[in-house]
Amino acid sequence: MSNVEKFTKPYFQIYGSQETGDYIITGVSKSGTSEVLHEIKQNRNTGLKEARLWIFRYVGTNQEWLNAHREIGEYVVKPKRLKNSWRSASLEEYISNIYNT
Repeated sequence: MSNVEKFTKPYFQIYGSQETGDYIITGVSKSGTSEVLHEIKQNRNTGLKEARLWIFRYVGTNQEWLNAHREIGEYVVKPKRLKNSWRSASLEEYISNIYNT
């Protein structure tokens, strides 16, 4: 079983890189379907932070996107990176981590 299969749904995927500044946020629902929710273009300086802030605000008004542990799940995918990163945090931890990175 892959890490993706073990992760608690729903969760968000952030695809992109600082080099291009382009980021795509997709949501993977509890049923496993995936949809593009938001795109950020040419923001090389703070694109990932902007993506995370968007997720935080989105979950604030769409609580069904919290997982079974009442956390925001996030998988960050950078092209050509061998090991991508998983993150899961409560709303409070999530916003705190955004401003401390």
